[in-house]
Amino acid sequence: MTVTNTYLALPPAEIKVPLVRQVSKFVFHIMKCFGVYEEGDFPAVSGEEGTGASVEETITPLMNLLAKFRDQVKNNANEGGKSLFGICDELRDDHLPYLGIRLEDKGKEDSIWKYEDKAVLIAEREGKLAEKLKKEQEKAAKKALDLKKKSTSGKEWFQAMESDKYSKFDPETGLPTHDTKDKALSEAIVNKLKKVQNKQQGVYEKWLKEQEGEEQKKAE
Repeated sequence: MTVTNTYLALPPAEIKVPLVRQVSKFVFHIMKCFGVYEEGDFPAVSGEEGTGASVEETITPLMNLLAKFRDQVKNNANEGGKSLFGICDELRDDHLPYLGIRLEDKGKEDSIWKYEDKAVLIAEREGKLAEKLKKEQEKAAKKALDLKKKSTSGKEWFQAMESDKYSKFDPETGLPTHDTKDKALSEAIVNKLKKVQNKQQGVYEKWLKEQEGEEQKKAE
């Protein structure tokens, strides 16, 4: 493929089209092995169906993509199937759409592909990336909230996590004293809140011990 790309850089008059066709057929045969090409499919070249596209314009993008894919497979072959599956997914999701090719996995059956509007495929890709980013942000927010819950002491709990439910707090204990309407809380409610506070203090102290244990492991 490297030699062919160099050959295609020659003046058009020096390029032997039948030779390039043989190379391209071999390339598409290899692509068929990877499930991105089917027998009988071949991009139109100059003079076919009035496209006016040159041989180089037709096959160079696919050849460059296949060359890159081949190099990635070779360089990651020793890392196992997971790495190779990732490379294959990258080819399907991040590269082929820009060539106007939709590649669909069919489970244990052979994958299928078809030409499609490039703009549609790119829009779909961007939509999937946006959805993925949204999920990652939601996951990160949940993780941050979980950490905040664990790392908040009982005394700080109500002002840090439930400040929207109360208007005033005891400065020494951290317990709420008045509701949002500035009405004093009953003794029964305050006693329930003390139980919540004590439980949270236990969670907080457990988290502190875990942090100390991790620090000791790092020091060792």
